[in-house]
Amino acid sequence: AWVEPCGTVVHGDIGVNSQGWRSDLALVRLADGWECHNGRWFNSRGTDVMTELLSVTKEAPRPPATFNLHHIVGPADPDAGAIVYKDGARTGCSAGRVGPFESKMFRARTADSSDMSDPTVMVARLLTLYPLSEATEPVCGTGDSGAGVFMPCYAMGGWQWAGQLVSLGLVRNQTIGLFVPSSAVLLSLREITEREWRL
Repeated sequence: AWVEPCGTVVHGDIGVNSQGWRSDLALVRLADGWECHNGRWFNSRGTDVMTELLSVTKEAPRPPATFNLHHIVGPADPDAGAIVYKDGARTGCSAGRVGPFESKMFRARTADSSDMSDPTVMVARLLTLYPLSEATEPVCGTGDSGAGVFMPCYAMGGWQWAGQLVSLGLVRNQTIGLFVPSSAVLLSLREITEREWRL
């Protein structure tokens, strides 16, 4: 876990946005001496690691030679069944398949999952992220929250930001990821800051 102070939270939200999607975010104003650059984690990864993200499953088509392994080309919400990739603090690089849209219950103003008998429960829309097969390792684990979820876009020659991982779930004794699509993250940002955001 990160323990060194690096800035001040200027906006934050845990709840649901106007479309019912889970909202779980914080915007931080970095302190002097800290630097931020969108996409830096892609640049710091070697070509081998980024190639692995593309080839981690033989179900993913081989990228064309013009695909830039270190380039994010924009946001796009994934379709059910899409193969996506995440790079979490706990489990590192892994691929999974987007499941159907589902709802998950959360105790209000927290990240704790609960059930409908709790009067403080809210229903939040989330996308699910399943391992590619039951034989594979879990696609994510505790400590991966906040990880970006990406999918390759061969037509645009780079990665599309598909969303942000916010929690875990258990389905038939299998750990799955719960994530918010990129459009919902941008909507939450717009609602809490009253400004337009884009990637």
